[in-house]
Parts: sequence; C-alpha cells; structure tokens
Amino acid sequence: TRLENEKVAKGAGLASNVLQSKARLAGARSTRVKFEGDLAIAKNRFFNVFRELPDIYSTFSDPNLPINLLPTTEEQAIEIARENNIALKISNLNLKNSKTKIKQSKSKFLPSLKAIAQYKNKRNVSGIEGTEIDHTYKLEMNYPISIGGPSGFFYKENADYKASMNDYMMAKYNHDQLERNLEESVRNSWQTKNIAKQNYDFLENQANISGEFFDLAMKEVKLGNRQLIDILSSETAFINSKSAAENAKTEYKLAVYQLLFAIGILDEKVFKDNLSIKKKNNKIISKTIKNKSKLTNNNKKKVKVGIEKKITSLTDKKTLKTKKENKEISIYNEDANKAKAKNIDYKEKNNREPIALINKKVTILEDSTSDTKPSVLFTASKISAASLKENDTYKKIKNTKTYKIQLGAFGKLANAERLLNELISMEFELVKLIIDEDSSAGLFKIRSIENFSKKQAQNICFNLKSIDINCILSKFDNPI
Repeated sequence: TRLENEKVAKGAGLASNVLQSKARLAGARSTRVKFEGDLAIAKNRFFNVFRELPDIYSTFSDPNLPINLLPTTEEQAIEIARENNIALKISNLNLKNSKTKIKQSKSKFLPSLKAIAQYKNKRNVSGIEGTEIDHTYKLEMNYPISIGGPSGFFYKENADYKASMNDYMMAKYNHDQLERNLEESVRNSWQTKNIAKQNYDFLENQANISGEFFDLAMKEVKLGNRQLIDILSSETAFINSKSAAENAKTEYKLAVYQLLFAIGILDEKVFKDNLSIKKKNNKIISKTIKNKSKLTNNNKKKVKVGIEKKITSLTDKKTLKTKKENKEISIYNEDANKAKAKNIDYKEKNNREPIALINKKVTILEDSTSDTKPSVLFTASKISAASLKENDTYKKIKNTKTYKIQLGAFGKLANAERLLNELISMEFELVKLIIDEDSSAGLFKIRSIENFSKKQAQNICFNLKSIDINCILSKFDNPI
C-alpha cells in the first residue's frame, strides 16, 4: 500500500489499487489472527497431553512416514484388520462360547448314565468287634422330565435352550456388525488416504505454478507491463497455495496413521523405530549435490543430486588408449566415504555448498556388436592395454538399457529439490536419482541415474505406484 500511495501521489497509480491493497492487507491480518488462535489452542492441547508447554518449534521434527507398513491393496488392508483387531477377536470368542452353551442346553434333553462302584472296609463299628467289608455296584440312568408350563414336558429345558439360542443370535449379530463396521472403517481410511495424497499432489503443483507465475509477474512489473496490484494478487495466491499444500500434506500424513490404526498395526514401536532410523540417517545422508556438466550428445546439463543414505565416491577416471573402443562411466561405490556425511544435515536447506561427490571414475569397454550390459573391468590405475589383449575374459559389451525412471519435471530447481527431500523422508530406496536440467525445455527433471530395460522400468514404476509415487518412462537413444 505504501508503494501504491506513492504512485497515486505522483499520478502514476490508481486509487482503486490502493483500496484493493488495503482490503487484501485487512484480509491477511484476519487470517493471521485466526492462525494465531489455532496455535494457542494447539498449545493448550499439547499441555493437556504432555503436561508441559512446547519448546521452540524449530526444534520439532516430523517422524518418518511409515509408508513401508501400508498394505498394497484395499482388500489386503481389510484382511490385516480382521487379523489384528482385538474387539473382533473378543467377539469371536463370545460367539464360540455361545455355541458351547447351546450344546450344553441340548444335552439336558438326553438321559444320563452313571456306573457306580463302592468299597467299604468297616472295623469295630457300632461296638461290634471285627472287620466287615461291603462291595456295592450300581448302574444309574437319570432322565429328568420337567412337567408344567405351556409346553407340558421339558418346559425348563426348553427355556434354557431358547435362552442359549437367543444369546448366540445376539452374539452373531454383534460379531457381524462389528466386522462390517471394521470393514467400513478400513475402506474409508483407505479412500481418505488416497484422496489426501491426490489432493496434496494437486495443491503442491498449484503452489509450484503460483510461485513461477509470481516470479514472472515480478519481471513484468520491472518491465512496466504489470501493476503492483498484480504482484500483490500473485503473491497472495502463492502464499495461500503453499499454506493449502502444507495443510494437505498434514492431512495425508494423518490419513496414513489413521489407516495404520484401522488395520491394527499402529503402536509406539512405529514412531520409535522411525525415530532411531532418522537419527542414524542424519549422520550419513548427504546434502543435495549440484554438479553441472555438459553432455556431448545433446544440449542438456545434469545437476547431480545425491539422495543416497550413504555418501558415495568414485574411482579415478583415465582414458585407455587401445585399439578397442573405450567409454567412460561413473559407478557408485556403496561402502566408501561415509565419514564425509557425519556432519551433514540434509534438512538444512539454506546456505548449502556443493559437496564433491564424484571424486573418481572407472573405465569400461564397449563394442557395438554385443548385446549385454556394460560392466566395470578394472580401475583405470590398474588396467593397461597389454592386459586387455592378454585376457580373453574381458569381452566387448553393449548397453541396450535405454529407459530411465522420471518422477517429475519442474520449472524451478527449488521445487525439484523439495521433492527429493520428500523422498528422503519417506526412506526412498528403489532407485538412485539425479536432477537433469533440460535447457531446451527449461525444466528440471528428476530421473534415475541408471538405465533400465523397458520391462525393468515398468516393474519399478509399478512398485512406486504402490506407495503413491507416480512415474513415467523416458527413452534415450544413446544410453549412458
């Protein structure tokens, strides 16, 4: 509003823009007051549960979302819920107990047989000196017949039988109703989780688009093609979309926990295990790495972003001068260079400096006549042209895996990094990823480091979709 007032005073602005800016400011203040009230209510709830006020919010950390515990299908979730639900187990025991009572009530309509044998040894009994031995053997049959009531015979037995049948029908009805309610709860939780995930994806995309539009609007204002009120509108839309995306993200996490609770596998161990894993990963997960390099086959630049849990290193790269066609490729070593990551916290997004992830490389041999996957023969420091000629086991090979996994494309690098951080928090391990900067399209694309065959790539995408991560296949004519 200050800038608009100055422009109006100089004759370059419109009074309506000032009023609109002030209206937006009043609405923003109202929203702030509402959120401050919600924060105070949340503090009261926190104190009620933990009997202490919360510390600095920046020290809080979200537990890792236990995506790996979720069932793959809705029917599987229902089966797990039936096996783990305590109330359903108790209801099943009551149902079996009522069946046993029916059998007991039926047995009263049948006679009972008893065989009795007695042996008595009497010595000096009733003032009679001597020993007297008595043997008694009996066979008894009891057939209780109760007479009375409207039914005449067996009125008491009939009453007991009807009572046991009523108890069984009541237990069966309660058991079936509990089972139906459990199934409904699981299905609702499953749908809520799916809807929350899709809603979060759409709102996150909306926030990214709003942010890019805000940047473009700023440039157009500097060129004189837009007014400041347009900047205010775009910035307000950007902030609101980010807030909505964060709310949707929280709803998605709550939906995941609600589903775990519905199927009966949510307990304190879930949070303890994830917390221990998270503390361990904080020591070994690397920061996002930015290392741009030009590709010889096209006009792309690769921004290498490591999302591995272990800092990796590579062996030295040297070119072999032989009669065979050589090709250089970077291969990760999973067990090397852990110490570099101990002082790295991947959550710190500000003031990050690139880390030299690729230190060494290896040399592989390739021939266009073979149909197998490239493999590492030796490190460049140990191989020579003479050793290649002498050893027949080092065959020429060709890489036919021309597909990469692509998880998204963004106009801003920050948005791509945000998705990578989300994958880190989800314990993402299926593929190793990089960020490709497509300069021709102006997009940052998250793709796999390795190439795959079409069938392998389809299987990986199928597994990713089972944990609510969408992906597509990117085909390359000249795979690296």
